[in-house]
Amino acid sequence: MATEGQLSRLEGAYEQMDARLGNLQDQVTGLRSDLTALRSEMNGRFDEMNRSVDNRSNEINGRFDETNRSVDNRSNEINGRFDEMNRSLDKRFNEINGRFNTLYILLGTSWLTLVALGIGLFFK
Repeated sequence: MATEGQLSRLEGAYEQMDARLGNLQDQVTGLRSDLTALRSEMNGRFDEMNRSVDNRSNEINGRFDETNRSVDNRSNEINGRFDEMNRSLDKRFNEINGRFNTLYILLGTSWLTLVALGIGLFFK
């Protein structure tokens, strides 16, 4: 009988251990489920944050592109004005150069006329 009592106590202890292990296994399974849910929630939040950062980045890039186009347009307009001004100055310098050439011709002709008159008066 002592052996049967010991066996029944061991069976009781094993049943308690089995119940406790089953309880621990349920708790571990619950923790795994909680961790899986938290991981899914974190991944969802990271995906949302990534989309938000991408949207903001695209918005900022769009603004830079718009600014670059505006600066390029303004730069092209300024370059066009400088080109027009250079053409105008070239034209004016060519006109002034032509007038100086005409003046040099008149001065040269006048000088030759004076020299010819002077020579003519000298030999007279």
